[in-house]
Amino acid sequence: MKKIKIGLLSPFNKKKFHLLNNKLFELINLGIKNKKKNFKNISCLILDTRTLSFSILEKFSNLKLICRFGVGVDNLDLSYLKKRKIDLCITKKSIVTPVAEHALSFIISSIKSLNEFNSIIKKNEYEKVSNYPVVKDLKNKEVLIIGLGNIGKRLAKILKVFDCKITFYDPRVPKYNNYNKLTILNTNLKKFDIISINCSLNKSTKKIINHSTLRFFKKEVIIVNTSRGGIVDEKSLIKFSKKKKIIYCSDVFEQEPLAKNFKLSNYTYNTFTPHISTSSPETRLSMSEEVIENIKYYFITKKKNQNFLT
Repeated sequence: MKKIKIGLLSPFNKKKFHLLNNKLFELINLGIKNKKKNFKNISCLILDTRTLSFSILEKFSNLKLICRFGVGVDNLDLSYLKKRKIDLCITKKSIVTPVAEHALSFIISSIKSLNEFNSIIKKNEYEKVSNYPVVKDLKNKEVLIIGLGNIGKRLAKILKVFDCKITFYDPRVPKYNNYNKLTILNTNLKKFDIISINCSLNKSTKKIINHSTLRFFKKEVIIVNTSRGGIVDEKSLIKFSKKKKIIYCSDVFEQEPLAKNFKLSNYTYNTFTPHISTSSPETRLSMSEEVIENIKYYFITKKKNQNFLT
């Protein structure tokens, strides 16, 4: 019996591969630039956020399943996968708490002006009280969560501990936990102290935070993005940053890695991380275990769990 060959293009923890039957499966490290690799024998691909061109995907002539090492699928052409009858699954469970934690860390850091205080201390300006930024409390703050999926719900639950007032915007969710719901993003944005972006990137959410919506935000609003860079129109955000202090905290960007002259970096109150909200050893381990679970469902049980999108 031929082994099912699994191609690796992600930070999957190979130590977890023993959870699969080695007599049935074989793990192969892939280097797309390596022309000697025989892609046509690969039945399953464990893929990170990189985008594979059609010319590359065509080489995987026997590909049955793509296991996304994460949840975003904006790096894949879903219509192409459907045409090729290639199934797709994600690691839906393991990334929920880490991403919610990352969003929370952005929120607390910003509301307490930790970035600015850190800069003051490092400049030996401890005694220059006149330069001190404002420190606020999280309690009773108005929070808008854009995208009330698993991550958005987890973040909302955490913020309720701080007595935050939760509102959500998500056309797919009619109601949830008596939270207020927005059906449109317009003048009603004026009241929010914090905006957390937790939706996936698609045609309806691309640059949903743009010139039209930014003009309604109050001064010193905190925008947190732990989803995808393309959801925020960074050029418009740069323009509004000059007019009013909009605090932007993001783990993701329209262009990754960032250009050296990224203008939003000029503001000390902004906080950025390099797409690492799910990069802890603990999370990577959990994601690897979830990938194994998905592969077992597909190739052994011959069924699909809630992680399968196609």
